[in-house]
Amino acid sequence: NLNWGDGDEFEIVSGSTSQFNLPTDVMKKVGSEPVFKPSKGMFNPEIESVFNYFAGSLKPGQKVIIKGMKFGTTKGNIYLKGNFPGGKLFLEQVVWESDTKVNGKVPMSSNGTENHDVKIVVVTALNFKSNEWSAKFEGREEKLLISDAIGVNCGNDGNYNVCNGISSGEGDSLPGEGFVIGCSNDHAICGYHANVWGASGNDVGDDIFYINLKNGWVLKSIQTVAWNKSSGDEVLSGPTPSFPANSSTWNAVIHWKVTPNDSVSYAFKIIVEGPIGTNYK
Repeated sequence: NLNWGDGDEFEIVSGSTSQFNLPTDVMKKVGSEPVFKPSKGMFNPEIESVFNYFAGSLKPGQKVIIKGMKFGTTKGNIYLKGNFPGGKLFLEQVVWESDTKVNGKVPMSSNGTENHDVKIVVVTALNFKSNEWSAKFEGREEKLLISDAIGVNCGNDGNYNVCNGISSGEGDSLPGEGFVIGCSNDHAICGYHANVWGASGNDVGDDIFYINLKNGWVLKSIQTVAWNKSSGDEVLSGPTPSFPANSSTWNAVIHWKVTPNDSVSYAFKIIVEGPIGTNYK
């Protein structure tokens, strides 16, 4: 019945020695019948290397080539063990090239599945499982969210106001003042406000950034690049509400107060995640 163990010898009552592809050093004759004494683990397949057509993570639709030993010559299965329904994702279009080389294709149905670490497992036709080979699965793409993917309402109470390159309110252009915005166009959220007059009085306002991702893309993480106040009297708070990971929308509010002859600046980068091959706009 194709079971095995490390117990006593037993007799093969049907079939030929070559049919079972057994190592000759464990075979012997008893009369006219072959006798096989199994050793524990002798049928266990072993993965020695894994290749794919793109460097890095396994992705939906990608072909995976597995090299090793003891895969047998009859077609079995290959699966990824991870955070999939039922814990397994079986490869499609499996080809059993030889006892040492098999391949399959990552199903496109896994598109959009979270990125995570997985294990590759080969299962032979005799239901023997290989060692678990570590790999990274990437069912979603990651990109930096840049300013052209969002809208902004820049507070205008300051004498100099710039948010994501958009100026608003008094002092839109102050040639010769020498003020630096402090953010570049690869920052999803950035702003600069200055109170350039020496007279008394504070400038107060709110910057609102509107993020609305499409086509299944969601917010993943946020990174503070700059958070600067020219003196201890300035106020800079936010963004509020807090960053909504795994959501597709966020109206981020930055509150600021600037005293005379002072300024505030800030910049954030945001990583968004979406299905492989799908534009995030």
